[in-house]
Amino acid sequence: MKDMLAARQPFGEWAKRIRQIDHIVKTDAAEPVLFEGEALRRRQLMGGTTMEELEMILHPMVEDAQEAVGSMGGDTPLAVLSDKYRGLHHYFRQAFSQVTNPPIDSLRETRVMTLRTRLGNLGDVLGRDSSQFDLLQLESPVLSNAEFAAMWAHMGRSACVVNCTFAAAEGEAGLRAALRRIRLEAEEGVRAGCTHVILTDELSSGHSGSTGASPQSSVKYAGLPWEMGLSETHQVLMLNRLPHTVRLRTDGGIKTGRDVVIAAMLGAEEFGIGTASLVAMDCIMPRQCHSNTCPVGVCTQDETLRAKFEGSPEKVINRFSFIAEDVRYILAELGVRSLADVIGRSDLLRQVSRGSEFLDDLDLNPLLVQADPGPYARYCTVVGRNEVPETLDAQMIADAAALFERGEKMQLQYNIRNTHRAIGTKFSSRVVRKFGMTGLQPGHIPVRLRGSAGQSLGAFGVQGLKLEVFGDVNDYVGKGLSGATIVVRPAPSSNLVSQQNTIIGNTVLYGATAGTLFAAGQAGERFAVRNSGATAVVEGCGSNGCEYMTGGTVVILGNVGDNFGAGFTGGQAFVYDPEGMFHLRVNAETRSWQRVASS
Repeated sequence: MKDMLAARQPFGEWAKRIRQIDHIVKTDAAEPVLFEGEALRRRQLMGGTTMEELEMILHPMVEDAQEAVGSMGGDTPLAVLSDKYRGLHHYFRQAFSQVTNPPIDSLRETRVMTLRTRLGNLGDVLGRDSSQFDLLQLESPVLSNAEFAAMWAHMGRSACVVNCTFAAAEGEAGLRAALRRIRLEAEEGVRAGCTHVILTDELSSGHSGSTGASPQSSVKYAGLPWEMGLSETHQVLMLNRLPHTVRLRTDGGIKTGRDVVIAAMLGAEEFGIGTASLVAMDCIMPRQCHSNTCPVGVCTQDETLRAKFEGSPEKVINRFSFIAEDVRYILAELGVRSLADVIGRSDLLRQVSRGSEFLDDLDLNPLLVQADPGPYARYCTVVGRNEVPETLDAQMIADAAALFERGEKMQLQYNIRNTHRAIGTKFSSRVVRKFGMTGLQPGHIPVRLRGSAGQSLGAFGVQGLKLEVFGDVNDYVGKGLSGATIVVRPAPSSNLVSQQNTIIGNTVLYGATAGTLFAAGQAGERFAVRNSGATAVVEGCGSNGCEYMTGGTVVILGNVGDNFGAGFTGGQAFVYDPEGMFHLRVNAETRSWQRVASS
């Protein structure tokens, strides 16, 4: 299909019309210093630039050529509620929060993303015309002052300039007039034949909820308060007569009983309390979760630091007991008997602040609107759960009665299809309840499977269970593996050469902590991602192998894909590299690697 579409027009020839201008704008010319000292600081203050932004966000970008990473959300007040001056851009939030760890960026993920920027009239995106390729192209939209000046000079008369400033003394009327003028001047420039419009002033620049690692730009500039999202979601459900069928859950900095009751009044029935739970386990909020240097051992792989951990389940239980007691007191003050009585009762809330002194029109009433749910309740009344069909594990548990009753050794054998998912997971749960995590010797109960296994074979499998597949397996093999042994080999009737073909799917050993995997064939992409303790041997893998790995040992007897070992911080990987290509495919940022001398 791709070949057919690509052959319809000479796209390759057309693409040659795109003019690369990086060699023109990125010269060795000295960078002009437009402002410095007091003059620079005044303009930074005028733009709302803070020392925190300079030190926490811009400094890492300049020094390390990567986006700054932080932890545990943000605690900066919303601009509309802040008693400090906040620039206009602070009142707008990015709707999407990027929270991969480390954050995806175009320098380290060049094979899947790019910042390449095309300048000019893109025309009809659905059209197929050679004129659409009469463009200028930059590898990045970020330009220094000197680079921007060089690009401007290159554009010449094809660019028109629009001044986006206005006199602050003119106030709101001046802003409205300036917006009208900007639109008009831009339109006139395009109608006059300009293909580039330069606006002389624009810097554009997670919210309170916590996460183990997130780009600082997401923490500072992405996401909205949970009150807004929760209220809107519940209102939409009520307008569509659906609140009785859906159970709403919210989180994002909920810490007290008061937070819980307010969330309930806005429609929530379940509440995520992450940050407060960590604090109860002795987290002191150093915001270092992403750096493996947690000083109290809550979030680290460093055994020296982990020894400092003094948290316990009882501390978390105590915290939740206090929150529940706080909720009871508040409900008693309101004269209601249970939390269910206030779910969706936003009429019990009222606005007590209008925001900053210079904002006299902050109106939160849209959050408190009471939509009519009709004859239905304002909260979920559906009882029970949607039961899923029993997996193969139910048969395995029944056939292994002698194991669970008397601890006998035995072997099980089944024919399988790719609809059989999570084979061994429920069985492992039964093993743990009867014998504990390590109560059985490795391989105590081998299970032979013939055919194609579905997703998550051996997920969370524990010591004592051995799954041996004659065939192939889908994605997520050994997810969360906890001591079990998994062996995958081609069916006896297969004529495929094992080291040249994929036998297990993507994201194998995701988050595995213990156990072993042996596969006579190649693995898919993201092999051993976040592996922290399992041992594995395969005959090759796709891109992003051993991603974010923190422990365990992996042996790969064949080629690996691109970006191998991104975020790799612990464990060992041995790669057979007869073609000498490994150095082109390894991401060498977070690990050291070397060749093992051959005899």
